[in-house]
Amino acid sequence: MFAAAALNRLTTVLAILVLATSPVFAKASSQPVDEAFLAWWRTITSTEKMAEMYEGISIRFAVTYGEQKGPVSEIDRGTAEAPIIQSQIWRSGNSWRFNREPPFAGIEYDDAVWASGLAWRLNNEQLLIDDQAGIESSKYRIDLVGNDVAFEFSRLTSCTLDKMLENSPSTCAPVLSATKQKWSFDCTIPVDGSRSRRVKADGEWSEVGGYGTIATVAIFFLMDGQETGREEFVTSGWIQVPERSIAAPRTLTHKMTSSDETMIHTLSSLGFQEFTPSDFKVLTRLPRVDGTDAIRGDVQFVQLQDLRDGSGATYSIDASRRASAIVSGKSVKPLKRLQYAGWVMLAIVTIVLVLVRIQRARITHV
Repeated sequence: MFAAAALNRLTTVLAILVLATSPVFAKASSQPVDEAFLAWWRTITSTEKMAEMYEGISIRFAVTYGEQKGPVSEIDRGTAEAPIIQSQIWRSGNSWRFNREPPFAGIEYDDAVWASGLAWRLNNEQLLIDDQAGIESSKYRIDLVGNDVAFEFSRLTSCTLDKMLENSPSTCAPVLSATKQKWSFDCTIPVDGSRSRRVKADGEWSEVGGYGTIATVAIFFLMDGQETGREEFVTSGWIQVPERSIAAPRTLTHKMTSSDETMIHTLSSLGFQEFTPSDFKVLTRLPRVDGTDAIRGDVQFVQLQDLRDGSGATYSIDASRRASAIVSGKSVKPLKRLQYAGWVMLAIVTIVLVLVRIQRARITHV
C-alpha cells in the first residue's frame, strides 16, 4: 500500500512537471488554485478584461469559409475550394485596425480602421471615410467595423464565451475536476421572454501554471425550451503569446447550425506581433491621397468617398494623385471602372461577412 501511494505521488509530480513545461501555460502563480482559476475564468468571459490582456498584441490568423483539409500555410488561397481570408487585428482599448487579404481577383487587400473618432476603409481601389457616430447609426455603411471585428476577436480568443456569458446568473460557475486539471461549464442563461441559451464548455487547467485553455464550446439557442439552432467550437493546440498569460488556438473549428443550413468556418492562428501606442497611432492614421499607409505603402486608390458631413462627397483621383469632385447625378468616365469593378470587388468581401451575420441572426433569432 505504501509503494502504491508513493507511486501515485510520483505520478502526480510528473504530471505537474509535464503541465508546467507545456508552452500553453503561463508562469507559476502565487495565488491559491481556486482563486487563480476563477481569475482566469473571469478574464476569458469578460470583453473588457480580454481587451486588457491583449493590449499591445496583434494577432495574425486565417479564416477558411468551409471545412479545411490540411494546414492553411500549405493551401493555395487562390485555388482552394473554400475561400481563405488571411487577416490581422491590432486592438487598443476600443480602437482597431483590421486587415484582410482576400483570395479574390482584383482585391489586393481590404483594411478597416476604427480609431481617433474616425472609421475608414481602404483597398487598392477606394478609400471610404466616416466618423464613428456615423458608423454606429448606419448598419452596413463601412465594413461593419467595430461589430464584426469584435466578433472575430471574441471567437479567436474565447470561442465567444465573453459574449455568450454576458449577464449570466451568479449561480452559473465553472467546475474543476477532482484532479484540478480539467474544467467544465454548463449553464442555461435567460435572454428575454421565452428565449434562452444553454452554454456548455470544457478545457484544461494547470494548477501550477495558473492558466487554462478551452477545448470545446457548445451554445444551444432555445425558444420555449426547444432548440432552434446551435454553435459549436472545437480547438486544437494552443499558441502562447510570449511573456504573457494568454494564448490563441492553433486551429479552431466553428460550426453554426440553424433549422435549414450549416455553416463551418476554420480559423488558424498564424502568429503574434507586439506593438506600442505610438505604433498604433501610425497604423491607424488616415492615409492622404498623395501619401502612404503604414502597412500598404504608397496608396493607389482612385476613388475617395467622404461621408463625415452626411453629404457623401465623392472624388476621383488621377494619376498625379489630384482629387476632383464628382458631381452627383452626372456620368463620369473614370468612375465607370470603379462602379462596375471596384465596388463589386468591395462588395464580395462584405457579402461574405454579411452572410455570416445573417446566419448567426437566424440561429439566435436576433
